[in-house]
Amino acid sequence: MGFSGVCTAVCLHSRVAFGAESAAGKRFLQIYNYFRCRRPTVPERTFTFSARMPSLLRNSRYECSETVAGLPQPFAFDPYLFLSPDHLLTQSEDTLRVFQLLDQKTNIIAAHFPVFQASDNRIYSPGRAPFGGLQIAPDLPPEVLFDFLKQVQNTLKASGNGTEIRLKTAPVGYAPAEAALITNTFLNLGFQVSASEVNHHIPVSEFPFAEQAFDAARRRLEKCRQAGFEFQEENAGFLPDAYAFIKSCREEKGHDLSLSFEALEALFRQFSAAFSLFSVRTPEGELAACTVVVRINKDVLYNFYPASPLRFNHFSPAVMLVEGLYGVCQKGGFGILDLGTSALPEGPNFPLMNFKKHLGGQPSLKLSFIYRS
Repeated sequence: MGFSGVCTAVCLHSRVAFGAESAAGKRFLQIYNYFRCRRPTVPERTFTFSARMPSLLRNSRYECSETVAGLPQPFAFDPYLFLSPDHLLTQSEDTLRVFQLLDQKTNIIAAHFPVFQASDNRIYSPGRAPFGGLQIAPDLPPEVLFDFLKQVQNTLKASGNGTEIRLKTAPVGYAPAEAALITNTFLNLGFQVSASEVNHHIPVSEFPFAEQAFDAARRRLEKCRQAGFEFQEENAGFLPDAYAFIKSCREEKGHDLSLSFEALEALFRQFSAAFSLFSVRTPEGELAACTVVVRINKDVLYNFYPASPLRFNHFSPAVMLVEGLYGVCQKGGFGILDLGTSALPEGPNFPLMNFKKHLGGQPSLKLSFIYRS
């Protein structure tokens, strides 16, 4: 049977099974029409037809489904970049499975939980990304979240998968209330915390950056200004030079980069609206600091790859870099400037943690979970 035949068969079966006017029936018709007009532009392994899961929900307002990864969906939240359908397709060659919770009253997605299934049936999230896990509506009732995750867990087990599930979730500081519910639910479902990192972020307000920074950071900032340093945005054509600079700075300190140039270039090309370059330069135009910045969603800007050479340590141009990014957040309406985690292979990077604290960074946890049945 050809691709269109499969679509038609699924559509007809769905209309009979659920009724054309039911929420599930309408959802199948939406998927059918989507695929009828658009063949997949990514490998077929990434797609799973939407199917209503046997309901364990105590609240009939909500419906669980395993849905098509590439299907545009209205969410009750602005999805994080690393949980978006397009980015998920870049993270792994393994099978992508996307579980969602539909609020049938509003017809929007109240919970979004993408995972990857390896050939040995291990389940993990993220693939090649700083975090994965799930994202939920701020007003999602805790009992509905519990039922949803329990149902996902049962579905994976029933298909012979889910004997091992590994997840790394978004920093708690992004959405503390939602993170508390998610963490508590995972723990009650038998997950354990397998790793914990400290992440720092700066809450963005109408007040200048210097007002919430420590005195030491303000002194470094003033030193950079007196020396004539300037913060600026670089164009995408500067990426090869920026990568070489960042790589050199990291190697100088004994650290590696998590992405090759080719991988980073591909992300800039595919997600041009989300990836940007910023720098601090001397009056002569020499690079004193540089970073790759990622727009996580409309609320969060992530300082992903900051770097500065050791010869500029007495100026600490990274402070001016963060001040500039804070201004970018103010102009762009971002509420959070994410400074990232402070970890080394051997453990916490305490000097970096203290540096971020002096910038006005607030700590929160970034948790990894594991479940074994």
